[in-house]
Amino acid sequence: MAEMDEEKKQAGQVPQGDGGATGDAPGAEAQAGTGEQQPNGGDAAAVTFSAEQQAHIDQLIGERLKRAKEQWKAAADVAEKKAADAAEADRLKEQAKFKELSEKQAAQLAELEGVKPELERYKGALEQYAAKAREGLPEHLVPLLEKLDVVEQLAYLAEHGAAVGKPAAQVPETPNAAPGSETLDDAAKRKRSVGVRRVW
Repeated sequence: MAEMDEEKKQAGQVPQGDGGATGDAPGAEAQAGTGEQQPNGGDAAAVTFSAEQQAHIDQLIGERLKRAKEQWKAAADVAEKKAADAAEADRLKEQAKFKELSEKQAAQLAELEGVKPELERYKGALEQYAAKAREGLPEHLVPLLEKLDVVEQLAYLAEHGAAVGKPAAQVPETPNAAPGSETLDDAAKRKRSVGVRRVW
């Protein structure tokens, strides 16, 4: 084993105590073993380190773990910040939409407020016209019409006004059939009714 280490030193492959680019402990290569197979079939030889070497390896591994944790935490913080920024951007977009919608509705309300006096004037004129149209109607229809709004009242009166305003048609009196028929006595009336019965 010592002969192999000497050959490697002379070839300049791994100088002892340097640790190489992998960060191995100084002299770890020298104690790595010969590479002979173990009785249980494994390739690796049993490696033992002195307490000082083990402490140095533990320190190196601890530093690597610490760096890896710091890198992972930094990456997680960056990802979390990106997600928070994206959520904030989405919230602001939604808020901008709501603000735009609110401003649009405020403009529509302002426009409607400007039209309100004109609508009140038209409504007053329609109510006066409907009141005139209800004049002369039978008293029992007026309360029914007043339950409707002004536009419905005027529509009903326009459609049915001619029929509603006229008095109901009376059954005309029966005219005299022939002159002198009022003078029939009871016997003549019976005779006439018997003659009608025979026809049927």
